[in-house]
Amino acid sequence: MSISIRLNPATSPEWDSWVERAPHDVFHTAAYHRFSNQMNEGQPFLAVCGTRERFLAWPYLLRPILGSDGLTASTWNDATSVYGYPGPIGVGCVPGDGFMEQAWSALCELWRAQRVISVFTRLHPLLENHRLIEPLCLPAGARSESNIPHLRLHGQTVSIDLRLLPEEGFRSYQKILRQNINTGRKAGLVSHIDETWRCFVDFLSIYHRTMARNQADEGYFFPAAYFENLREALDSHVHLMVTSLGGSTAAAVVVLESEEIVQAYLGGGADEFRNLGSFKVLLDDLRLWSIARGKRFLHLGGGRGGTADTLFAFKSHFSHRRHDFLTASFAVEPEVCEEMANERRRYASTQGLEPVSDKFFPIYRVPLVNRGRAVAAGPAY
Repeated sequence: MSISIRLNPATSPEWDSWVERAPHDVFHTAAYHRFSNQMNEGQPFLAVCGTRERFLAWPYLLRPILGSDGLTASTWNDATSVYGYPGPIGVGCVPGDGFMEQAWSALCELWRAQRVISVFTRLHPLLENHRLIEPLCLPAGARSESNIPHLRLHGQTVSIDLRLLPEEGFRSYQKILRQNINTGRKAGLVSHIDETWRCFVDFLSIYHRTMARNQADEGYFFPAAYFENLREALDSHVHLMVTSLGGSTAAAVVVLESEEIVQAYLGGGADEFRNLGSFKVLLDDLRLWSIARGKRFLHLGGGRGGTADTLFAFKSHFSHRRHDFLTASFAVEPEVCEEMANERRRYASTQGLEPVSDKFFPIYRVPLVNRGRAVAAGPAY
């Protein structure tokens, strides 16, 4: 029995009418995908298999594979995901049942019609949407095959349960964190939502300095236009929270808000206020703000590239809640993917370059650096 499939562009009101029926986050919305399209990340689509009562919806960005950096110009495309935690969502989907198999076959047929050779998506740690496709996936270490996705565990993320009473949530912090926050508050640190983004210039400076201090990959140094476009696209679902002391901005974070989940998206603390724990105070105040707005979870994210590094350790002081962060990827046209990967390798060899990682997907898009150059921390996807 065939299954119906609908392809919705991000300009269609149908996009959010489907998304709102399922557990979701801001990363699944049409507005966030229009923002990604505006940043030249790809053409957004929401593919929906099924009916209003039972469906699987897969948001993605369609990208042309152009002739650059060693790749021959082609008419092929690939499908990727927005930055953040998207992945498939659905209603009435039972992993491993016949409906899911039919939906997956319909998706693969759609992607072939769009001349897609590979598909990649980040998955949502709190929604655990990897479970929807897990029965369809290859076992770990298996060779990639057409139409069969592969799940990869990158690490864990941290969230705070906002259903706890404010005092109970604070007591669940590690003792040293509670002491740091109390010290910062006694010193006069206070937080507020900057509705007019008056402190945006301060935020951008603090954010870039935080990325530099943490030796982040250059891809994390988002320009001012990125945040300005994000604010315009998401409107009431994006906020700027600022922690200050005596008129000076001590820490700031861009916050994304959905129906149940608040994301501490991108932010940092000013160097001169680190000894007062300014970013720690900010995150505690973000927790209280989120509780007041009736949210269920505050997601702090994980370490760099999903690793259990010092950033992950910092976030771990706020909560014992852990969530697996996975990505899903597969080759729709394995032979074409391999041809392009070989082209990329030959180009790198002739230019004295090497890939930043042998685990990057798709490998034909792996960033190249001068041979022997140290690579800053960043995700291998």
